[in-house]
Amino acid sequence: MSIGDFDYIKFAKDLAGQVPVLLPADLENESEQYIKDTLYAFTIMAGQALCNEDTIEIEIEEAQIICQLIAEWTFHKGVDLAHSEIPQEFWDSILQKIAFTVFEVAKQGIERKIQTNRLIEVVERHVNKVWQRCVNDLLENSIITDEVAKTSRQLSNIDVYSTKNNDNVEFLEKIYKSNSANKKITIIGKIKQKIRDINTKILQAKEDLTKRYEKNHTAFWIAAITSFIVYFAYQNYKTNIYTVLNEHGSFMNIIFLIGIVIVAVFGAYKLNQKSLHKELNKLQDIKHGIEELSNADNMYNRLGVETIMIEVGSGLLSISDTNQEGTLLPKIVALRQELTDELGYIVPNVRIIDNAKLEQNEYTISIRDNVVSSGFVYPDRYMVSSDEWDKYEDNIPETAIIGVNPIYQTQAYWIEKNDINSKVQTLTSEEVVIKQLKETLIKNVENILTISNVQKLISYVDQKEVKLYEDIKGNGISEYDLQKIFANLIKEKVSIKDIVFIFEKLADISRYSKNTNILTEQLRGFLNRQICLKNVGDDKVLYTLNLSQEIEKKLSENVSNTEQGVQFNLNPTETEELVRLIKMDLMYVQTTFNINPVILCSSSIRLPLYQLLERYIPMITVLAYEEVISGVAVESLHVIGEDVK
Repeated sequence: MSIGDFDYIKFAKDLAGQVPVLLPADLENESEQYIKDTLYAFTIMAGQALCNEDTIEIEIEEAQIICQLIAEWTFHKGVDLAHSEIPQEFWDSILQKIAFTVFEVAKQGIERKIQTNRLIEVVERHVNKVWQRCVNDLLENSIITDEVAKTSRQLSNIDVYSTKNNDNVEFLEKIYKSNSANKKITIIGKIKQKIRDINTKILQAKEDLTKRYEKNHTAFWIAAITSFIVYFAYQNYKTNIYTVLNEHGSFMNIIFLIGIVIVAVFGAYKLNQKSLHKELNKLQDIKHGIEELSNADNMYNRLGVETIMIEVGSGLLSISDTNQEGTLLPKIVALRQELTDELGYIVPNVRIIDNAKLEQNEYTISIRDNVVSSGFVYPDRYMVSSDEWDKYEDNIPETAIIGVNPIYQTQAYWIEKNDINSKVQTLTSEEVVIKQLKETLIKNVENILTISNVQKLISYVDQKEVKLYEDIKGNGISEYDLQKIFANLIKEKVSIKDIVFIFEKLADISRYSKNTNILTEQLRGFLNRQICLKNVGDDKVLYTLNLSQEIEKKLSENVSNTEQGVQFNLNPTETEELVRLIKMDLMYVQTTFNINPVILCSSSIRLPLYQLLERYIPMITVLAYEEVISGVAVESLHVIGEDVK
């Protein structure tokens, strides 16, 4: 069946309905309700994400496997949290990390057609790693004590269930592919017990083979020594033996039988040795398969989709390889979820590989095999911007590494933990990579957002508002036009999450224009509230840089529509001078007020001004006057083109 037929809401309800009868009797009502609600929410999130996934082909039965794995691990680790002394305020973040990890590992395992029993073992291994890491983080931040951490590490509700449920379990694929929602949530425990039984049988067979090997080995040496004695006697007492042979003709038969025994014993020894090696090789193959799946590098190496790729030097394996407790992969999963929530931007899988050609602490981010950004990070240190450090400290530690902030391309210091003032804002190496990855994904959205993504958005809208896209299409707007409009919005961090509203407005305004740039600007007018509030500071004030009347007039008089879009008719010298002036004034405001302002201008020049500046100034924001909503205070910190006071 197609993934489109997957009723994940009903599936989540069926699974959540099993929770009350399976929970331990010692849990409080509040904990019971929390586990049920969390399991329900995570299962729906997983189902929705899978239905919107366009990077892999997935069937409904496979989606059920992934959702059930998430539900079961949410159930079991939720019970563990309830039995622990970990403060409840941290339960959400722990279960979210576990759910994200299960989702990503299970999805990749399904795509690679990994046998379900191996997949379950690998998922369990990753869940245990995340659990241990979360407990350690709480301990390091003095949120829990050593005793609580020790007790929490040993909690394993699933092992309790696996010892209680010794029912015969069918072959794993059949279990998961036969109406999964009607199976109890304790199925992983049963499967674990079945796997243990199989492993026990294998080990018993290995032990039996070893004993037979030793027995045959002894028999072989007895036969060999006997043959040697007979041969020695023959060489030293030939005359007597000839006499015996003449008198006892059957002696030759005895020698012949001894030879047969030697050959038989040796043959049995060889056969048993071959059988033993075959069994050992089978065990090694299983071990290798599990290790291969659990290795992030090997897992992503096999992906067919290479839209986004991160390559790391050998010194960064500690943060990128999950086998070395690397946390980069879970943070990337969280980032993808964040972009969906913030911008309605569904990002495909990010492939992580090591590259021996890179320097030890170097990494690169590639979009469709083209490197678009790079940097250097140091896993054992913390990054501090030079401006931030200079606020609180006079000197740079001798052990500090002076480098460049990859996000803003400004000077930064990599400081050892013991040398950091508690007031200084720092970033770990993983956080630096994730921040740069986020900006890279947004700035290169036009090379990531595919027609397939657009078609999924259209299908989603059709389920909510029938024939709405037909009206847009009837106005001459194609899927490719929508792709460009959505990319334009996301590139400037304007969310398309309210996609039905956007389609409704497009159906109206596309009657009057087919130009995607004009349509984008008109949509921004309808989305002005979210645009304005996103750029307001904590004090509810919009801080701006304004253009002088002279500059505004000159730019307005030199705007033209070309085949490449809206552009300014400025010569290279004029363009260079404008960019230099804006960069200088922007730097003045940032250093003087410690504020990153937006540039405010008229709507007629907003788009070409942004397109001009974003090539030279990272993360620049340009708003039109019409995009400032009523009720928001605006404070101009400087006018571009006027002398700095």
